[in-house]
Amino acid sequence: MASSRPGLAGDGEPDRGVLAHEDCAVSGQVYSVAGGRVARVVIVETDGLVLPEITAEAMRDHVSELGVLREGSLHVPESLDDETTIIAKALAAAS
Repeated sequence: MASSRPGLAGDGEPDRGVLAHEDCAVSGQVYSVAGGRVARVVIVETDGLVLPEITAEAMRDHVSELGVLREGSLHVPESLDDETTIIAKALAAAS
């Protein structure tokens, strides 16, 4: 689909051309591109729960708690190291 305004990403050319270029410093990210606006899309992780045993019953009993988004308890791990740190802190706090 052609864009009605030059430079918009309606045809995908500008955004893909930059993001796919070997000089692009970012990798593994997702962007929302529409109507002249570009934004990074992120997946956040909550503090989560430490359960004594992860079973189907435990998940059933706690799944509603996992969906609660509290300000200050959302994490955006950028690497495996970040993820490991989040897990380690949760396990330390639970013990």
